[in-house]
Amino acid sequence: MKSKHPNKSNVGAGDSFQRATALHQRGAIAEAAAHYQELLAKNPRHAGAIHGLGTIASHQQQHERAIKLIGFAISIDPNNYTYHHNKGSAHQAIDELEHAINSYTRALQLNPSSPLSWYNRGVAYLESGEPTQAASDFSEAIRLAPEHSQAFFNLGNCFRVLKNPNPVSYTH
Repeated sequence: MKSKHPNKSNVGAGDSFQRATALHQRGAIAEAAAHYQELLAKNPRHAGAIHGLGTIASHQQQHERAIKLIGFAISIDPNNYTYHHNKGSAHQAIDELEHAINSYTRALQLNPSSPLSWYNRGVAYLESGEPTQAASDFSEAIRLAPEHSQAFFNLGNCFRVLKNPNPVSYTH
């Protein structure tokens, strides 16, 4: 008969990763990091745990470390949209805008229905002085998530920069 209360001997790596992720999402960062490290002690190439440590590093303003960790996770699992998106966010946090745009672009190749990736890439383009491309990305974010008020706000900023008298052309 299976125990209703799992212990270390009967919990698989998937359960450990889910527990670490749940702790991470609840904000129990130190506990989550310990669980990720525990997973990595058993499997040094656990991309999810490496990525988890990378996102923790990013939230702790250790963006260079985050980029390295998430980059390693990507080398293991190159088709994970979230990894590319979060690597873009870490690059953007330290004004490495070209790298951020490249990471968001790869994320969008893997998941073109992500309004957040369209929005974040739009912000990176706007910060890079490319308001036309930014407007296009904000428009796509709005198409996918019409309630995305920040995308509307930044699209307006693009129109102001571009002195565009016909903003409707970007929202169709």
